[in-house]
Amino acid sequence: MSAPDDISAQLEALRAHPLPRFTDLQPDTLAASINQALLDNRTAIDARLDALETQSSTSLEQSLGWLEACLHDVDSCFSPLRHMHAVVDSELVRAAYESSRAALTEFYTALGQDPRLFAVLNAVEQTGEESSPSISAHDPDLSAALRHRLRDMRLTGAGLDADRQTRIAACKTRLSELQSKFSMNVLDASESWSYHITDDKLMAGLPDSIRESARRAADSHGLDGWILKLDFPVFYAVQRFAVTRSLRETFHRAWNARASDTYTPSPNPGPGALSADALRAFDNSAIMAEILAQRHELASLLGYQSFAHLSLATKMAESPDQVLTFLEDLA
Repeated sequence: MSAPDDISAQLEALRAHPLPRFTDLQPDTLAASINQALLDNRTAIDARLDALETQSSTSLEQSLGWLEACLHDVDSCFSPLRHMHAVVDSELVRAAYESSRAALTEFYTALGQDPRLFAVLNAVEQTGEESSPSISAHDPDLSAALRHRLRDMRLTGAGLDADRQTRIAACKTRLSELQSKFSMNVLDASESWSYHITDDKLMAGLPDSIRESARRAADSHGLDGWILKLDFPVFYAVQRFAVTRSLRETFHRAWNARASDTYTPSPNPGPGALSADALRAFDNSAIMAEILAQRHELASLLGYQSFAHLSLATKMAESPDQVLTFLEDLA
């Protein structure tokens, strides 16, 4: 089967309803398939914008319904890969995810800053306000989508000068890279930690399913006892059911210090577990510092006092102080 046929088959599997056909997805062609979906939808968006420019007026459905359909298709094509990256990660899946993530960031940033789309949506909003006390009377769902789309475009730099848009795009690209690297370091640090247990007393209270999987893990390496990994099902079971306080403490410290400069090595590492020195490769300290710097710059470029203020632009809370007061009241 030729490469175009491979891509076509993958797109069909990604777009299958009601759920994608995961058994038909091939990591080595997923990135190319998602890139094709991005190209197809960008081409469709450009063609529609070209057509709308020749019209004297544009309805809410004409300006937004088709756009939401295109973006839904993009998300439908990328979501299966995002899920695979979270639950069945491998070198091929990770490579496909990283390639697609970068392409997706570029797609959404360029779309968010598109002057033609911004002008069309602004015109529809202004026409609606002039012709009716509330454009939501026409179609509440579409009118809410219009307001949110315009808000999101402004938060991507629409309407700003070219220099600021370029810098905003660079910040968003770098933040996407950093946040992805942060998540992968947490995942890799978790997978590189294991605890080989030979004392049955330490396993007291754990569910049979956890004990059995830990037993199989030890058997696969020809070892007696159990091997507990640092994934969430095991962590949760230990915290919730383990009778032995020392085991709960070990997992609590290891879980909360993953990918940090205080990462806690296993008391008795299982096969494949990395040493404390090797685990430092996953330290996210420098990444967190750069994320904070990039977020602050992005907020400043968009005219916000801080990234906390920028984050609240899409949320119900009105200010960072209100959020803090709410959290303090809960405590």
